[in-house]
Amino acid sequence: MARPRCSTGRPASAAGEPGQPPPHRRPRQRGAYRGRQQRAAADRLRPRRRADRGWPLHLPADRHRAEVRDAVRPCGGGAHRYRPRLHRRPDDSTTITLLASYQHDPEGGFYNFVPASGTVLANPNGRIPRNFFGGDPAYDKYYRTQAAIGYQLEHRLDDVWTVRQNFRYAHIDAEVNVLSVRSVGADQRTGTRSATFVSDHANAFALDNQAQASFTTGALRHTALFGIDWQRTSARARQGLRSQGVPGIDLFRPVYYQSIPAILTDPSGLTNQNIDQLGFYAQDQVALGRWRFNVGLRYDRASIGTTTHTTTGADAGSLSQFDDALTWRVGGLYLFDNGLAPYASYSTSFLPNTGTQAPQRGGGTFEPTTGEQYEVGVKYQPPA
Repeated sequence: MARPRCSTGRPASAAGEPGQPPPHRRPRQRGAYRGRQQRAAADRLRPRRRADRGWPLHLPADRHRAEVRDAVRPCGGGAHRYRPRLHRRPDDSTTITLLASYQHDPEGGFYNFVPASGTVLANPNGRIPRNFFGGDPAYDKYYRTQAAIGYQLEHRLDDVWTVRQNFRYAHIDAEVNVLSVRSVGADQRTGTRSATFVSDHANAFALDNQAQASFTTGALRHTALFGIDWQRTSARARQGLRSQGVPGIDLFRPVYYQSIPAILTDPSGLTNQNIDQLGFYAQDQVALGRWRFNVGLRYDRASIGTTTHTTTGADAGSLSQFDDALTWRVGGLYLFDNGLAPYASYSTSFLPNTGTQAPQRGGGTFEPTTGEQYEVGVKYQPPA
């Protein structure tokens, strides 16, 4: 019946994964190894250099404002981001980077829904304008605050082995008020609306341990990577929905700044969820002349627990699920002198799904999302 008409107003460069803070970029080092197309995420080799025993401080900050003017009011507001980092090289074999981030989205945007009648279907009153807004500027809001702190530690044991540890803790608070058109009246111009309130709070921990080995076997040059990573997220969501007393809206001559009744939530609208995921992975990047090959294998175990509550705050019930999967990927690339590099790759994926189904569908848990990806293409990098 409905479809979104407006994005959240966040720039794509700051989005990353849903609900995750923008990624940090480590400070560049002079003399760092610069590969060509064969350089992948696991390739972080850098030649030794004189020890830097200080703590250089980097304080990038920016403010972004994204607006979509094809609506009653802008879909996005000013986003404030701060990403300080401290970097130190205590000796020729060790680097430490401390990372932090803070982002505040006071007007993260809203989703505007419209009915099918008057948009994709005919309506005797005409066509609903593209800039129609079914909510109310005085009620609809979406704000989010997120912060993270962590570190990246790397130590080169010898000419073959390098070990790394990366850690991050993140906290997110978000609150949303939304008015949505639920149905259209018999006159085909009055929209019946409901009001929704959602408050989310989440804490996330992530730890990644890696060991990398660089060696040769005959004509093959290997960069092998072995690792174990762990993630834990604890989330609390409170949600309320109200239809009684919510004023309707004229789809063709809307009137805004109306009185919207408050949504009074009780503990029955509270849901707690804990997610734990442990992963083991191995990868080998092989160079043979101008050929580059990549083979990777990963095993994941994930457990999710969900608890709902009664109106008194007592536990109404708990659901738990356990998922695991073995995924893999393989790829190949050939480097030409002119900078062209044709490549092909295949990979599988696994993603546990949080949340529970609606009571009308049994209220059970969701199956994990699995996928396959085939890719063939050509990359180009101008010759140095």
